[in-house]
Amino acid sequence: MRINLAAMSTSATVSTLQNDLQIAIQLEQATLPLYLSAYWSINPSATSAGATAAQNSVLTVINEEMIHLAMACNILNATGGQPSINGSNPAFPVPAYPGPLPGHSKTSNPFVVSLAPIGPSSLQTFMDIELPQYDDPVAPPDGWATIGEFYDEIIALIQGLTDGDFQNTTNGQATDANNPTPPGSGSILTVNSVATAIAAINGIIVQGEGTKTNPDSGPGELAHYFQFQQVLQSIQNGSWNYQPDVFNVVTNPNLSLADFPPNAVTLNNQVNSLFSTLLDGLHSAFNSSSPDNNLGGAVSTMLDLQTPVQNLMQIPLNNQSGFNCGPVFQYSAAAQGKPATAGARR
Repeated sequence: MRINLAAMSTSATVSTLQNDLQIAIQLEQATLPLYLSAYWSINPSATSAGATAAQNSVLTVINEEMIHLAMACNILNATGGQPSINGSNPAFPVPAYPGPLPGHSKTSNPFVVSLAPIGPSSLQTFMDIELPQYDDPVAPPDGWATIGEFYDEIIALIQGLTDGDFQNTTNGQATDANNPTPPGSGSILTVNSVATAIAAINGIIVQGEGTKTNPDSGPGELAHYFQFQQVLQSIQNGSWNYQPDVFNVVTNPNLSLADFPPNAVTLNNQVNSLFSTLLDGLHSAFNSSSPDNNLGGAVSTMLDLQTPVQNLMQIPLNNQSGFNCGPVFQYSAAAQGKPATAGARR
């Protein structure tokens, strides 16, 4: 852990907690394009048992990451912070790919992640993202190396405060009114005390990595690390011959934009516009007095992404490589009629 709580004033503790929570929001947000790219790379016409099981596992994780994002925003709002989801705060730009995963490695070796179709390489990356802290027992001297270690720091900061530090009502609290439908489980906890803030963080940790004695995040449901491990093992043991079921999408499409044919450029622009609308919708919702009244539109926008993304994934690149195009998931404030925010990536 990189903090010394004993030397921190209450205001410094709140400020550090708000900064860490914003990184947590970036982290949960950053996983969505990664997992959506993998999920939508599975051909919707695939009928194999392996494809169905993989779709269910990845969609479970996606739905629960949305819950985690909401709970991180709830905690930040309870402290009087303002969530930044669309890069409106230049210190917290929208994640780009390939790029370092926010919050996963506060060390000299950031964890760089890539957009890719589902397969052994991407599934191993997803397992590394959700790596249980107890499988990496030697904490680095300069910060954290797993999500669990990062959230341990957040819990320590929360414990250094009192209930009164979690009762700001400038922005409202999201509830289960817009909780994603199954697969997936969990509740969006509202936060108004030290105990509820810690419960929200513990819920995120358990759903992501499970516990050392129990890989489940809930009754009959594996934690994220084990969801991805289960899909990877189905490929490795031959029970799912995945390649015929998956669009042959190039890894990190952003690096191959010069080889997109005109119809792919049009679709990619459509995807980026919808993605920008999604982030703007989430940002507006969590910076309002009633997030529940504004989240429905954002959820609908995310669903609207599927058709153009999967159409794009079926268009070959112009370079005769045998790979197809894929979504870049690039946010553009200008596309939404707003001034773009500047700022270096973390």
